[in-house]
Amino acid sequence: MCYSVNIFSEVSLDQYLNFSKSYFIFYVSYIIYAFAFILTISAASPANTLLVPSQYPTIQAGINAALDGDTVLVADGTYTGTGNKNLDFFGKAIAVKSANGAENCIIDCQNQGRGFYFHNGEGFDSIVSGFTILHGAGEGAGIFCFVGSPTIENCIIRESVHYSNAIACLFGSDAVINNCSFIENTGYGTGGAVFINESEVTISNCLFENNQGGDGGAVYICEARPFIFNCVFNNNSAQMGGAIAYDIGGVDIYHCQFYGNSATYWGGAIYIKYGESTIDHCVFSGNFAGQHGGAIAVNMAETALTNCTVDANACLGNGGGLFVHWSGEIPVENCIVSNNLGNGGLYGDSEYSYSTIAYGDFFNNQGGNFVGTGFPAEISLLALVNFNNDSCDIYYNIFQPPLFVDPISGNYNLQAVSPCIDAGDPNLQLDPDSTIADLGAYYFDQNVTVIEDLFISVQENDITLLWSPFASALSYNIYRSDTPYFNIYTMTPITIAAENSYIDLNIIGQGSYYYIVTTNY
Repeated sequence: MCYSVNIFSEVSLDQYLNFSKSYFIFYVSYIIYAFAFILTISAASPANTLLVPSQYPTIQAGINAALDGDTVLVADGTYTGTGNKNLDFFGKAIAVKSANGAENCIIDCQNQGRGFYFHNGEGFDSIVSGFTILHGAGEGAGIFCFVGSPTIENCIIRESVHYSNAIACLFGSDAVINNCSFIENTGYGTGGAVFINESEVTISNCLFENNQGGDGGAVYICEARPFIFNCVFNNNSAQMGGAIAYDIGGVDIYHCQFYGNSATYWGGAIYIKYGESTIDHCVFSGNFAGQHGGAIAVNMAETALTNCTVDANACLGNGGGLFVHWSGEIPVENCIVSNNLGNGGLYGDSEYSYSTIAYGDFFNNQGGNFVGTGFPAEISLLALVNFNNDSCDIYYNIFQPPLFVDPISGNYNLQAVSPCIDAGDPNLQLDPDSTIADLGAYYFDQNVTVIEDLFISVQENDITLLWSPFASALSYNIYRSDTPYFNIYTMTPITIAAENSYIDLNIIGQGSYYYIVTTNY
């Protein structure tokens, strides 16, 4: 058809008028014939499900027989050897899925190959779903994407060992990785679990745990800007960036949690060098750096930190929470930075280290909340009150205990009496409960009813507290004092009760006792 159109485009108007009728009839009839043929083929070739191993002995045999739109369904079991590793889609838009989930369907590469290899321009409709991939070796030891952009979902990739990583996405491999777990993978070079280079990868709803890398214990990024959403990073380790490291490019990280990651040098959780990044609604706790940046280290880059909770991280050098080296435009807004160990909660060593620090809560950071240079003028000098009538500096930063529900167990929700509630920037988007933004990663839902009917009774030496239960409450904080109208901001609950009652044992003696019960949601 293209050849006929090309000839037609070269004829003169007179020539066209002389034979247009006969040519048009032929042209239209040919189009109809061709279209009918396509419809016939489509109707005769519905998507098929190919069964491994009952119909095809290996996973690769099933892939080889599949056509676009087909599904290769793999039964429970452990698959090894030729035909069950180095699996190649050959550019096909097919789905290769386990029958009953990753726990029941294992591809064991036995340290002699990788799980899957995408290198023929595959797109999002090339799908890998529901496999455990063990003991991969080679770059992209679990899954290697080289100019291939598959969807990888519901997989577990464990115990891969190589110079690089468990999944590698290189040179335009804009893969989607969703609901996967990366456990105990080792990359001696960059990225223990995932290496991204010149690719726009999306990673969501994933767990990264106990991975090790040279730089980026879980994820290493170079000349790319991936999107990472709703992921958990636990106990990963590296030289730089215990969980995530990037060099040239950037990263957008939203609603993620970073616990117990460590770096030998900079960035216990995240190390950022050269580029622009956004970190929003994330929690950093228990991360450690041997030198600088217990949670985050920024080196000659620009990073926006918004609505994050940075608590109880540590380093042996500067910046127990955040360390900034020769960087520009580092706004820190609506954040909580508290209880970090190191020289300063925030540390800067250049004239423009922090462009904006506003609407935050900075409390109990070793060495001071702000150490070094590059901070806004008059930071931490109390001069105003905020919308909660709490003392603050001219940037609306407060300096009070944030009152988390149970930080020891990782619950960084705010208590009902936290000063961080409604202390955020009123010009930003409201919280989902339609109130002013709260500080930190998690907002407090003010649409939930508060306790109003606390009953107290005495039996011998015990005091019993009882109140009406609330369906949405996770637990209850119990506070006690010997003075009325006491301030719980600086107090630790005497207990956290799971139910709507508590017995204070052997408390009766001389004096008075006052109680406050708050809910945790």
